[in-house]
Amino acid sequence: MYTNIVKKSLGLLIVYAAVIVGIFILQFRSDSVISEKLGNLHVSLAEAKTADGRPVLKNKMLVSFNGISFLSDDEHSAAVTYLGTNTKRNVSLVSWGKKSPLSCEFTFTGNIILRFSLTDDTPKAHLSIKAVLPSDVFAFYLPYRLMNGSTVVSQSDTNLQIGMRSSRWELSAAGIDPSTLALTDDTDTASYVFFDKTKTFSFEAVADMEGADVSEYNDTISAFEQNLITAFNSLPQNASSVTEQAAVSFVADMAKKGRYNEALDAVPSSFKKGVQRTYLSAPYFDSLAAMYKSLERQMSNYRDIVARNTLSSFAAEGLADYMVIHPDSDAVKTLLATGAAADGKTLTVMQAADILRTYDTLFAKNSALASSLLPAVEKCVDKIASSCAVDGKNIIVSENGTFLSVVQAAEVGDALIRYGQAVGNQALTKGGYFIINSYLAGSASFDLRTLADIYPVIIHNNPYYPHFVLLGVESGQPVYAWTCASGLKYEKDTLGTITITIDFPQTYTHYLFVNGIRPFRSIYIYDMAFRTDPRFETYNSSGYVYNSDSGTLLLKSRQKSQLEKIRLTYSSAAKEAEEKSTFTETDSSGRVIKEQESSNMPADALPEGDIPMSSGNTSAEEAD
Repeated sequence: MYTNIVKKSLGLLIVYAAVIVGIFILQFRSDSVISEKLGNLHVSLAEAKTADGRPVLKNKMLVSFNGISFLSDDEHSAAVTYLGTNTKRNVSLVSWGKKSPLSCEFTFTGNIILRFSLTDDTPKAHLSIKAVLPSDVFAFYLPYRLMNGSTVVSQSDTNLQIGMRSSRWELSAAGIDPSTLALTDDTDTASYVFFDKTKTFSFEAVADMEGADVSEYNDTISAFEQNLITAFNSLPQNASSVTEQAAVSFVADMAKKGRYNEALDAVPSSFKKGVQRTYLSAPYFDSLAAMYKSLERQMSNYRDIVARNTLSSFAAEGLADYMVIHPDSDAVKTLLATGAAADGKTLTVMQAADILRTYDTLFAKNSALASSLLPAVEKCVDKIASSCAVDGKNIIVSENGTFLSVVQAAEVGDALIRYGQAVGNQALTKGGYFIINSYLAGSASFDLRTLADIYPVIIHNNPYYPHFVLLGVESGQPVYAWTCASGLKYEKDTLGTITITIDFPQTYTHYLFVNGIRPFRSIYIYDMAFRTDPRFETYNSSGYVYNSDSGTLLLKSRQKSQLEKIRLTYSSAAKEAEEKSTFTETDSSGRVIKEQESSNMPADALPEGDIPMSSGNTSAEEAD
């Protein structure tokens, strides 16, 4: 009986073995390997056949290139995380295809697309890996492994250097751990490039190249300004899509060329009367009472941005001016300390540019504040240098394999120019010239929005562009102006009288906010006593209203001369002194006020309710 059991067991074992071998043979015969070569990029996939003979791609991908392989299969699966969650979810390969002789594309479940592209078919070609992610996906994770003969030279959270025989390659991505790289919605491209120690980028090495020449830079800027004017003048007169930045950049550049009133007339009336305007355009287009509210909001925004105390705070346009106005603020000092302590290994190229641009502005306006950022500036320069590469006759700037936009590159180049000029480093200045020349050489093809956005980034010699001016400090509080005047001077005499001298071309009209003004007894414009008037912007004359709650003077200045003086008196003696040298007293319309009416309305009166506004600018002919 025992013998029979053994025989039956052996028989069943043989049958089972035959079945297993048969299944293996069938599977082996039905599966096939797909192998493709794109330049030096090798792609290996597996394909099976269904019962009816149709080919089906298996979840097995292997892409190899110069010492590294990228893979996804059932054991080492690609994965994604969705917005709002940290949980990884595996994805499977669905399809693939060659897009060109040097590029291919893989599609995974969830409509995830992964593209591999080579720059050329040489052994040192650059490889880029781009993830196209749905809007609800935060990151894509791709496994990788080193090939035989490759070793890790150095590794950080976003960078991996690989040594392979006598060469070295560098992998950059949004995130890199020992077995996986990450691509995110913000940084969706990884790069794998040849690293040549003998050709490491430096600004000293490119300082003598043709693109770093100052004359070429000047030509680039001149052409850029002309392209801005041409683009704006190409708009139809009734254009309804003019951005505020476009209008401001256009008027500022035209004013620099002596064509101020022509520029004002060229701006569509739909913009002047539109609701999209803010304090930014107020110096040109009046409506001061309404626009001042947006200035108050902006100053509040600056306070919040400074209080956040992060490196991203330095990206705020105008932040340095806020710091100059409030140099003793604890929050400002804390943010500067945070910038000074920035880690060069984790800085992004735009964070480096933002810190450097802040330093440049502070260096020109408050050197003590600028010195607080000194510990970071060299780290910022090094980060920018490490993000640059020479491409033929141009410099390209990238972050983890992703090229910067033209606006971002302009910010980087301008930061280098101004820093190099501040510290006398010609190599850095020329490096900045090179970047600007590389990215703005084709500005004739830029749209108006791009030209307008770049203008305040690179143009710093135009005093007619709206800007902040710190005039002085009264009782510990700053006195500052928002203006397009080419110069403002603030003086105080022994009687306490404040004189504000405004430098702007004769006959032209402009507007300004002056904040930090204490309530005064009298105001003198054109050497005549003026009264507040809610309709001051409608008259063919200078005028004002005063907001006692905020201590702000809302001033219209119609320049009868290049230098106009506004005098504010604070004492009876000062008022008497002014009256002795003043022959007439007028209201904002220029009408003479009778002597007995002279004290009916205090100088600091502010009408209640909405103040009606209209355009107050006049042509040069009307001003005569």
